[in-house]
Amino acid sequence: MKLPVYALNFAIQHWLVTDAVPPDELINILKQYQEMNEITFANTQKFPHFTKIIKYFPNVLLDAEGFINQN
Repeated sequence: MKLPVYALNFAIQHWLVTDAVPPDELINILKQYQEMNEITFANTQKFPHFTKIIKYFPNVLLDAEGFINQN
């Protein structure tokens, strides 16, 4: 999934507003996107934009490297 972070942010916002995709599935999409695009704390160009998306899901935690750790 080679989609720019800002485009993913737009899609997530749309899906949340329209209830088109369940929140748990959105979190799985985010996890896959993060893994495919190697977005961690070390990736300073993409990570700040990625955290804006994560804020839509207050129950999502990040591990020590910055990967999503859903509880």
